[in-house]
Amino acid sequence: MVVVDEMVPAYLDKPMQALAYWIGYEKCRYGGYKITELPLVAEYSRLVHSSLKDNLRVECEKRYEDFIKTESLLKGRRADLCIFEKDSGSLVCVIEAKLYTSSKKRRQDDLMRLLSLKKENPQVRAFLLVFSEGVIPEEYMNKKKTGANAKYMPLEPGWFYKVRRVVKASEHLRDANQKKGHYVCLLEIVQKDGKK
Repeated sequence: MVVVDEMVPAYLDKPMQALAYWIGYEKCRYGGYKITELPLVAEYSRLVHSSLKDNLRVECEKRYEDFIKTESLLKGRRADLCIFEKDSGSLVCVIEAKLYTSSKKRRQDDLMRLLSLKKENPQVRAFLLVFSEGVIPEEYMNKKKTGANAKYMPLEPGWFYKVRRVVKASEHLRDANQKKGHYVCLLEIVQKDGKK
């Protein structure tokens, strides 16, 4: 099965830029305090909710067992955000969220949970949202640090993650202050034949 690159749904895409600016706003309000994952997820959820079409709804902290029956890796785990169709109750997409400063292993664990979900529910889109406060998320950026890495990154044979979008908010336009920005990255689990 070859998956054609799909557009990021507008209800996920537009809130990313707003969230990057929100991180800057919170930095101005609270100075040296680091923003934790919970308020970032709550704000993104609020922004997604306001962007949803009438036929969709967002829910937080849904148990994976509600939509996966076979994977013990997911037992007792909860998805950060889920988008459902209102009428049918069908799951449309699942979003896990992580701080870029959390360990690479924790981000990888989330990707593997999303991979398990995607294998059992191929019609459901599975995303990892990564927040970075004042640090360039280099592994998700292209070589010039001007946008998303276009490569498919392997998870296991036939399965990859792809960086769909990277947005940035910065307080200065000059290149010297490039590292002072706040970034939000969206990664998606995809199945793909062959290598790229």
